[in-house]
Amino acid sequence: MQVSPIITPVENLADLGRFHSVLAASFDADHEGLPADSVEELAVDLAGVHADERIVMWVGEQAGRAVAAGRLSLPVKDNTSTAMLEVHVHPDDRRAGHGLAMARHGLELAATERRQTVLSEVCSPLATAEGAPSAFARRLGLRPVLEEVRRVLDLTALEGVHIEAF
Repeated sequence: MQVSPIITPVENLADLGRFHSVLAASFDADHEGLPADSVEELAVDLAGVHADERIVMWVGEQAGRAVAAGRLSLPVKDNTSTAMLEVHVHPDDRRAGHGLAMARHGLELAATERRQTVLSEVCSPLATAEGAPSAFARRLGLRPVLEEVRRVLDLTALEGVHIEAF
């Protein structure tokens, strides 16, 4: 797999589209009912509009096709010893080492930026909390520090139902 940075400023949204194709497929598989950020939103992140953090993104390609995406958020005002790492692998290309390669690339970038702590999330259905995502995190040396459960309420299914204020 070849890892390529997404260069800023983004002059060709097609470059960012490769990243987004992996992100969208990953979100569809791992985050039920939660859409991935759009290409335009990702472009805003890379443009540095958010003055409190710098974003670095890269994409992993195999045989000319995007199979993995990585994102590192680097706070520049507070918590400057911390980085937030995201790794997404297209569901069709999982369990082939791409996620590990992308994560290691992100950890190297964080070290280059002199970050001492890297935060990341692992999405895992509750029924398989000790499945592949958790094993992947342990293999990288990550340890759990916070557990979060996300629930989705489809408001369109409540049409005609009166919801009382708290």
